[in-house]
Formats: sequence, structure tokens, C-alpha cells
Amino acid sequence: MIMKEIRDKIIVIGGYGHVGRKVCHQLANDFPSIVYAAGRNEKKAKEFAQSTNGKVLPLYIDVSEGVDPALLHDVRIVIMCVEQTSTDFVVQCLKHGITYIDITASYSFIEQVEKLNDIAIENEATALLSVGLAPGISNLLATWAAAKLDTLTEMNLFIMLGLGDEHGREAIRWTLQQTKETFKLREKEEVVSYPGFTDGKATDFVSQLNKRNAYRFNFADQHVLGKRLDIPVSTRLCFDSRFVTQAVHLLKVSRLVHLFPEALLLVLFEKLQWGSSDFAVCTEVIGMKDGQKMIVKSAVHGKEEAEITASVTSMVAKKLYEGVYSSGVMHIEQLFQWGEVYKDLQPTVRWEREAEGV
Repeated sequence: MIMKEIRDKIIVIGGYGHVGRKVCHQLANDFPSIVYAAGRNEKKAKEFAQSTNGKVLPLYIDVSEGVDPALLHDVRIVIMCVEQTSTDFVVQCLKHGITYIDITASYSFIEQVEKLNDIAIENEATALLSVGLAPGISNLLATWAAAKLDTLTEMNLFIMLGLGDEHGREAIRWTLQQTKETFKLREKEEVVSYPGFTDGKATDFVSQLNKRNAYRFNFADQHVLGKRLDIPVSTRLCFDSRFVTQAVHLLKVSRLVHLFPEALLLVLFEKLQWGSSDFAVCTEVIGMKDGQKMIVKSAVHGKEEAEITASVTSMVAKKLYEGVYSSGVMHIEQLFQWGEVYKDLQPTVRWEREAEGV
């Protein structure tokens, strides 16, 4: 008799990092001793695993060097919590029929993974992208609002991050890099370039608070939604500290941000406590409803962005582990609806929405 291969392991790459360890903790509550905190720092993986009393196990993997196929034969899900430049490991996972989840916010990498759709389908594997806060919750909120309208003309997405929150060093590094760079968006049959942290726009995040200025930022959600819906989509970022938001904007437009050593900026942002752990995501979707121009606004407010990112990630991982979903490369809003995600996140976050005629 031929024994069917049992696939039950969940591997979290970067599982001992800032977000990864939260994902491991949450998943290990439902799947004890089959969740692996993996990465190339074996010492950190072992130390973190020991702190969980065996609920999470350590695993050495260096995805940049290639992974021994023997390590993947009994793996069901891989969750990627570190940035990559090559899709070689993603291809390896998909060819093994492994479900792959990535929390990256970098569209340059997401775009590469999207091209692997045929490989995923051929091997009956699912790759899920846009998982987290932005992209992630922002995609879901925008899709929810878009469904309320008959036709769409424009989307504006806004993200507020709390400087009093604890952010991982790599997340801070990525944010600083995106602030310095210029990115391109397709708008009405033309490609437009936008320098990061410029072109401000005010929003009240639906709460009717004093409006805050947020600035263009290269989150992946605007690219993903803009391409699928064929409308202009923008994402803007601000911090809960108005002072720091304005200071970063001035550093960018004066080009002084390019003169500061990255190491110094990293230390400053790691040590800054000029704010709270509050975050907010707001979407404004503009279109037509019953012949009238409408704006549907929706916002989520909460605390500790990394915790929410981990909650969204572990929720979709659990559903993909236990259920049957379409093969291919998908974004979160293609497999899940905001209602089911919000149900899982309550009462951690507060959801607000409103619609008004223009």
C-alpha cells in the first residue's frame, strides 16, 4: 500500500523577527509544534522557540542560498516575513504545491510573483499577496467600498502609522528607502512619476478629527487596485505626529533626506517616541450610484500595526490551511472579503464608514 504524503508543517520565514514572532505565536495556539520559526540566524530561531515551550520549533533556512527540497516535502504553508529580491524560493514552494503567503509591501517584488500564476496553477498551489495592513486591510476596505457603487472613477487610500509603536528595523529601513525614491503610477493612459512623501492631501480618517496631511507613498495596494480596476488609485502616508510628518516632507522636498546617513535616520526613528501606537487606514472611493456622483469612505482605527499585520496573516493562513481555495497567484481581496476579516479582528479594531453625494 502506498502511503500518502502528510503535509502539515507551517514555516514562517523570519519567524523570530518583529512581525514573524507574532505570527508564530498566534498560529501555534491552533497548530502547536508544527509551526516553525525559520531563517538564517539559527541562534535567534532557537532562542525564540525555547521561549514558547515547544509550541514553536526552530528551523535554519537561508532562502537566498537555495533550500534543500527535503526540507519542503512535508510543508503545507510557507509565510514570508522578510523582504526578497529573487523569486527563486517562491517558485520552489509553488512547484512543491505549497501554499505561499507574503506580507511584503514592495510592489516591485509583488509584480514578479504575479508572473508566476501559471506555475501556481500547474502545481495546484496558491500564492497569497497583499497580506497585512497596507497592502491588506487597505485592499479589503477599498474593495468593500467599491462594491457600493455602480461605476468607479477614483480611489484615494490613506495610512497613518504611530511613532510610539514598536517597529522592526527592516520595516523602518524600507520606509526610509521608499521616502527617498520616486515611483510611477499609470493614470488615464499615461504613466506619472511621483517622488515619495510629496503631493500632500488632507484627510480626517472618517472620525471628523482635525484633518491631517498625508503624502504619496509607494505602497503596493495602489498598483494592484489601479491595474485591476483600471482607475487612478493613490496611497498616502502620514504619522500620528503632525510635526514629524511635516518634518519628513520638508526633508524630502529640500532633498536633505538624501544627505543624512541611513544609519542615523534608522536610530532616530527607532528611538522616536513622539506619538502613540495608534494606526489608521482610510479609503475614499469615488464613483456613481443611481446616476449621482458619490464618495464612499471607510476607515479602520486600532493600535499596534505589527500585531494587526500578524493577526491578518495568521487568520488567512489558518483558513488556507483548513480550507480549499483556488490555485494561482492571488491578492487578499480576491480570496477574502472585509466582513470575514473584520469579524476575526474585532474588538481589536474600530470600523467606520460613511457615504455622501458630491
